[in-house]
Amino acid sequence: MSAAAEPLLTLRGVSKRFGGVCALDNVDFDLQPGEVHGLIGENGAGKSTMMKLLAGVYSEYDGEMRLHGETVRFASPADAQRRGIGMVYQELSTFSHLTVAENIFGRNVPTKRGMVDWAGMNRKSQEHMNALGLPIDVTVTMGTLPVGNQQLVEIARVVFSGARSIILDEPTSALSPPETRRLFELMATLKAQGKTLIFISHFLDDVLEVTDRITVLKNSRLVTTLRTNETNKHQMVELMIGADSAALKATYEQSEGNKSTGGRGAQAGSEAGTQAGTQAGTQAGAQAGTQAGAQAGTQAGTEVLRAERITKHGAFADISLALHQGEILGLFA
Repeated sequence: MSAAAEPLLTLRGVSKRFGGVCALDNVDFDLQPGEVHGLIGENGAGKSTMMKLLAGVYSEYDGEMRLHGETVRFASPADAQRRGIGMVYQELSTFSHLTVAENIFGRNVPTKRGMVDWAGMNRKSQEHMNALGLPIDVTVTMGTLPVGNQQLVEIARVVFSGARSIILDEPTSALSPPETRRLFELMATLKAQGKTLIFISHFLDDVLEVTDRITVLKNSRLVTTLRTNETNKHQMVELMIGADSAALKATYEQSEGNKSTGGRGAQAGSEAGTQAGTQAGTQAGAQAGTQAGAQAGTQAGTEVLRAERITKHGAFADISLALHQGEILGLFA
């Protein structure tokens, strides 16, 4: 990647509000052709909002977006995709009951004499997967694949649609270390083929490993953009959390340790949230509030909702639950 290259895409003075909430505040951003650009920040910093704006999910915003030097404003994700920008969301959007080939082609299935050309679809899909270095049988049903392989297929689907710039939103959050390694190999292949990638992640070691540059957001604003080879994890944490760094730095290091041993996602998020909330609350002098919250969590209030033995055939059966005032009830399946 040339330092003097003309930006592929730029944002200038972009702001986005949801009612009274400012999700992006006068943000500048540029994406160089052929780079892997990391995007980091705390939850609520504006990362996903900015990426959804780039991907055409949000068309109403203040400021300017330019693509190849031309001012653009995408009306929809399909509009952005036609211009070569695709996004792979944290939640998979594949169809588990269809084959890999059907997922890759989507609505644009090939036909022959008015009938679906299944052989042609399978052949072209397999050629596409092989070109990306993905040894996945395209005739198998999507739901039979491990989550990591399903995500690789979704990325392959976005590339197959014609995307030259690909946004990856927290792609490693649900992956094991071997699956993460396969994802990084695919990213390297895409970069070698001239694709441009934006990589959003809370796992800072991952960001440092695969990116060329890193943009930091904090409280809906741009903090800075750095070359990856000129920064480190400690500096990134300082930039992300600012004055709270002394209390929260250990939390990020702990979450990275959990990830490296396979304990991604829920474990890291749970421990980070618990430890960060306790430490930050203590540092801010909010010990009384923390104790009150803990006491409220252990003393159930008035029952406000009850469901007994509800069933939906094919989905769930004989479910009963009760919800009390002031309670957060978790559901897991």
